[in-house]
Amino acid sequence: MNDKVSILGVNIDKKTKEEFVSDVANLLNGSDRHMVFTPNPEMIVRANKDIEFKNVLNLATLSLPDGIGLLFASTYLNLKTRFRKSKKLKVIYALFQAFYTLLSLIFFPNFCRKIIKERVCGSDFFWELIRICNENQKRVFFLGAAPGVSEMVRDRVMKVYPKLQIAGTYAGSPDKDFEKEICHIINTGKPDLLCIAYGAPAQEKWIYRNLKNLDKVKVAIGLGGTFDFVAGKTKRAPLIMRKLGLEWLFRLLLTPSRIYRIYNATFKFVKLVIKEKIYCHSRLSRRGGDESGDPAIYYENDKSFGLKFTNGISAKELHKELKKADKEITDLKQSDNNL
Repeated sequence: MNDKVSILGVNIDKKTKEEFVSDVANLLNGSDRHMVFTPNPEMIVRANKDIEFKNVLNLATLSLPDGIGLLFASTYLNLKTRFRKSKKLKVIYALFQAFYTLLSLIFFPNFCRKIIKERVCGSDFFWELIRICNENQKRVFFLGAAPGVSEMVRDRVMKVYPKLQIAGTYAGSPDKDFEKEICHIINTGKPDLLCIAYGAPAQEKWIYRNLKNLDKVKVAIGLGGTFDFVAGKTKRAPLIMRKLGLEWLFRLLLTPSRIYRIYNATFKFVKLVIKEKIYCHSRLSRRGGDESGDPAIYYENDKSFGLKFTNGISAKELHKELKKADKEITDLKQSDNNL
């Protein structure tokens, strides 16, 4: 069974928080280097315009579903499509499916946990990483955020885990001109785990370019705004709002200047997911899917269509390609019958 699901061309792991914790512990005890990312809806919207970013995300060893929108998308895209012969009815039904799937996130949460089991928030997972390193005597390096914030993170975690081995802290910059200097500083500390908070997509691209130059790092993870939460610079939403998937609303009320980013993570993301289902997802699901029966994964396994889609082809273009392919298949069948 495939352990990943593709949402708008970005691979997401279908694991529980406990499974992710176990996997990271094993990676830290191994000999290879690994990238761990925490894709959220905003990042996936960005990746659909930035092909390099999408490709980097898909190279991760682990991709944590950091956003309740990913639970919505994985469930919605796998609902059965109806009224294929009537475009208007198909669109109406797809919109109806989107509406009740979104409502289920609040009123029937288990309905959206059949594929991606749960949201794994990077800000919460951070503390699991710290616990793992403390229990296994692994060294941690904090890189990124504004000057002074990584030191505040160090002080905060040391209060909780006094014996934690801190390899170093540094604000630095994701600018390519400073990469050699930053890698030297990190290598001096000999960390096993590197936590980076440059924000997406800068942190993911930085990890991809530089992980090979980090001598001792086993796991590098991009954590975005987590440092600000841990340091107390930014307030997190109340637990009830987080459970209901309304953390975006709390952030909007707290910082109205984030409205464009929040729009991308909510309305634009939902719009793109609905377009994918209407224009191409149902056609691909008709062709089968993988052994798990998960048509969302089929994009990655399909050699004819998935490769083009994951490298940036639009839904409408893919729809045209599929139509041509249907005609070719029909023609081949007719030729076989004639023979």
